[in-house]
Amino acid sequence: MELLKEKPTEEQRPYQPFRAARALLLSREPEVILAGPAGTRKSRAALEKLHLVATRYPGSRLLILRKTRKSLTSSALVTFEHKVLPARHPILSGPSRTHRSVYSYPPKDGLAGSEIDVGGLDNPTKVMSAEYDLIYVQEALELSEEEWEVLTTRLRNHVVPYQQLLGDCNPDPPSHWIKQRADKDGLAGSGGLTLLESRHEDNPELYDLRRAATLELPLKTPGARLVEHDLSRYGSEARARSEFRAVRAPEDDERNGGREVVRLD
Repeated sequence: MELLKEKPTEEQRPYQPFRAARALLLSREPEVILAGPAGTRKSRAALEKLHLVATRYPGSRLLILRKTRKSLTSSALVTFEHKVLPARHPILSGPSRTHRSVYSYPPKDGLAGSEIDVGGLDNPTKVMSAEYDLIYVQEALELSEEEWEVLTTRLRNHVVPYQQLLGDCNPDPPSHWIKQRADKDGLAGSGGLTLLESRHEDNPELYDLRRAATLELPLKTPGARLVEHDLSRYGSEARARSEFRAVRAPEDDERNGGREVVRLD
């Protein structure tokens, strides 16, 4: 890791991962899913990881995927272009989000630039004819377990030191294949599916974690009131979440005020 030496500008898209989001960025498990309610910034964490990997490993090939390609236009691609990528980043040139099929990074250190493809399982030929280092599945609940397993066969580009299938999802009953697969072989280091639990506290825009802890006034900040309102809207989801229990990420290291940024080695 490296510490921030100067306060970044908004155009640089500063990002500080907490808890489960931080665990996702550091994970090298072959399969990992970030599970939690809306508003916990699951997609942001996954897309930040793709951008970090594409930048760190020139020539890597990555994929942003959903059940249908069309559904990415107003979801993951908006987050990627407006929250993750710095303003005026060179890979933003080219087609609009509606017609985007790839984000091409410029060459680096004499090596070919990385590529982040965009696709949907409604056009499986494109996905299944390519090889990738990382594949990110937004809304993994939309996929069947068979579709998830087929994607693992596309992880063989081997530019990145590890190959990974990652995803995010909302909570669901424990009978869902994601929870069943994680229960079967999801302990960290087992080589199976690792399920990380994402909470509203992981989103600093909603929950002032450090202030609440310091003042011992949980749910007293303006952001926390948003959390209370948000949970009230998703009562059934919250109940499912109590059953769809993921592996809780360890607490953040409080050294340096927790103001650390991840560097992938």
